[in-house]
Amino acid sequence: MITNEVQYLATKGHLERFDQAAANLEAQHARKDVPRLHQVEFDAIRSQANDLRAEIIEYEQVRSV
Repeated sequence: MITNEVQYLATKGHLERFDQAAANLEAQHARKDVPRLHQVEFDAIRSQANDLRAEIIEYEQVRSV
């Protein structure tokens, strides 16, 4: 849970890095057959990014009240 602006900004930065990592893996998947381990890694990155995204949305909603 994000409780202040410093955490909010840090979380947004982490989300950007997770999204970039997911995009890089997705580009690799498009070029060749991908081992199952790569798919697991991709799914984990997407899951973490979604968790961060949800925390950011929650914080923005609380902050706007």
